[in-house]
Amino acid sequence: MKHNKFKGNTFLLMHKDVPCVQFTFHKYEMWAKFESILNKDHTPPNMIDNYRGYEYNLNKFLDHRVIPKERPNISAIKDYFDSDSSLELSLRSYMLSVSDHYWIKPADSKVTWADVNFYDNSFEDDSIFISSLTTLKKQIGDRTLISFHSHTPNTSNNGTLPQMWLHTDESPVLYKTGNQPFMQEPFNEAVVSDLLDVLGFNHVLYRLGTFGGSVVSACDAFTTASIEFIPAWQLEKSRTNHLNGLDNYLEFLRQNGCAVTDEIRKQLEEMIIIDYLTMNDDRHWGNFGILRNSETLEFIGLAPIFDNGRTFAYNSFSGDYEAQPAPYNLSKAFAENGTHDHELTYVTGVHDIDYAALKAAVPDIFEKRLIEVMARFEAVDTNREVVAVLERKVPGLIRTLLGRIDAMAKELG
Repeated sequence: MKHNKFKGNTFLLMHKDVPCVQFTFHKYEMWAKFESILNKDHTPPNMIDNYRGYEYNLNKFLDHRVIPKERPNISAIKDYFDSDSSLELSLRSYMLSVSDHYWIKPADSKVTWADVNFYDNSFEDDSIFISSLTTLKKQIGDRTLISFHSHTPNTSNNGTLPQMWLHTDESPVLYKTGNQPFMQEPFNEAVVSDLLDVLGFNHVLYRLGTFGGSVVSACDAFTTASIEFIPAWQLEKSRTNHLNGLDNYLEFLRQNGCAVTDEIRKQLEEMIIIDYLTMNDDRHWGNFGILRNSETLEFIGLAPIFDNGRTFAYNSFSGDYEAQPAPYNLSKAFAENGTHDHELTYVTGVHDIDYAALKAAVPDIFEKRLIEVMARFEAVDTNREVVAVLERKVPGLIRTLLGRIDAMAKELG
């Protein structure tokens, strides 16, 4: 589907095999012109009962299904695939994802969900999506261009870090690496995963690995052929001024037909707790949300906690992440323009946390993961300074985390 083929043509936004929205591309390079709703029930939630209107919200939805310009290797990826734009590249694979069951096809196409979905069909793996910049230059220099019709979910990943889904027989696996110069995000994902194990919170399990000449974090997909992820930003409705950010989000869930129980609030408070402890500056409304059955549209529950790499002073030489300047001390989940300390006041339930056991586990978790990640960095011949900075930071990270555990115990005890 090169741009001269899809410009001006009629397209369908599909939910599995249910046509939801009909539209055309008003101009090549991004803006879609809304034509009609074909099935309101299956249409993405952000397009229904939203004051901004169908066309704005259709384009917002599509914009979340392309590789963002902030991805450091996006130019290399477009060059490798001989593509003019991220939109055109994503459309080649019908804008399919491993997160949800929406996709795009030409209105006159006979292709079905069974033909193209990534749960029942294999997809091409190519390290171009995650390779180190040095490796990328080598690949681009002597490559044979990938087929124009390459079928992959990796052109619809909206994250800013270099990342890719890898096809396996059991479940698609997501690999993500870190950003220069510190490359700390994979280490952080593994450490936070270990902390969540100790806390007993529902979360995605992360492990460390190497792929494409890079150190990566790896996790299995938490969606299936019948269960999809709907991010929080799609659920947002008009806010109620007297409610705080968390209570507003709970109201959005209710308005979207989700049963809001004490357990739902408890799990959201657990997300606040781990973000407070690790000073996560990236809990935006794309990396938490709900799970639902894509056939019945039944709400299943909250998605497990995931995407915890931008924590622990990930872009600083310092191990004192408490002292990071704005916006690194801001929380992006519920306390708009507020701090993690502010957001912690939203935690109203009683959480069964053994603070002493948590503190006792912290040094061992950091030291174990440091040894592992250092070995992996050295195995891919990463600049020694990357390893040295992380090694130097860890004692400070441990001290500040222990301090925040004490502060949290005082606040919530």
